[in-house]
Amino acid sequence: AVMERVKPFRPAVAVVSCQAYEDRRLACEETWIPEVVLRQGIPVFTVVGDPELPVPGRFDASRNLLTLRVEDDYAHLTEKSFALFEWVAAHTNFTHLVKCDDDTYVLGPRLMRQLRRGLPYVGSPLTFEDGTLYGSGSGYILDRSAIDILATDHLDREEFFEDVAVGRALSR
Repeated sequence: AVMERVKPFRPAVAVVSCQAYEDRRLACEETWIPEVVLRQGIPVFTVVGDPELPVPGRFDASRNLLTLRVEDDYAHLTEKSFALFEWVAAHTNFTHLVKCDDDTYVLGPRLMRQLRRGLPYVGSPLTFEDGTLYGSGSGYILDRSAIDILATDHLDREEFFEDVAVGRALSR
């Protein structure tokens, strides 16, 4: 009998925030994060920016905080998101990345169902004015192949709308 090889399953959730919104990060930590971490077994970390950081990214495991060398405001969300994809591709073995905002409430069981679908890109589908299909920026799921594509995409980083930039890069 031939044994079927089981694919590894190591998802993570990245909560994209900024240093000024500590209250939003605390709200996540006090509400949905324990459910996702303890019951679903999925690591969750927060992402902020610091343009003065001497390295491209620094992870503080004691705070589950990834600081990236980018501006820390909404106008630079696309840059921060693509820097996140680069960091995840270079420094982790995550098979899936859930990118959500700090004002999003994640439902653990629903998240697990979506992750188990095995799709490379999952989100609330919307169509941008140029016809680009994308997953709404409040949150979307990427598998490793999508993470790797986004980590090396340099064509869409000037797009103001981060979720549209992701959809456009993945549609090529």
